[in-house]
Amino acid sequence: MPTWTDINCNNVFEDLSNLLSKSAFLVNYPLSIMRILALDGLIAVIQGMAERIGNGSAVLEQVPFNFEEYIPFWTVKCKDYADSFHWVPFAHRRKYIKRRLMIGADHFNRDPKKGLEFL
Repeated sequence: MPTWTDINCNNVFEDLSNLLSKSAFLVNYPLSIMRILALDGLIAVIQGMAERIGNGSAVLEQVPFNFEEYIPFWTVKCKDYADSFHWVPFAHRRKYIKRRLMIGADHFNRDPKKGLEFL
């Protein structure tokens, strides 16, 4: 299973991008080699994204959600990881669930009642 959709793992890509952007665009600090390297790394990440988009990757669609039947998210498996038409919607769904759980956990840490209402 890809790590960015795993509920228990951090999204390393997002963490790296945040770190590079914060390091590259520091306010009130003189230009340093670290800032230049961070900007170079950020440009490399963006170029990689542009290359993958330019290769005609699968079209992103809104994934329909079926809430009629409860299925535990940790038991759901992708039908075929080799086929992007199965894998991409599966990854989008997993990422959506992961984001909702993280937001719900944040709400719960502030106020347990509101956190449970959100989830």
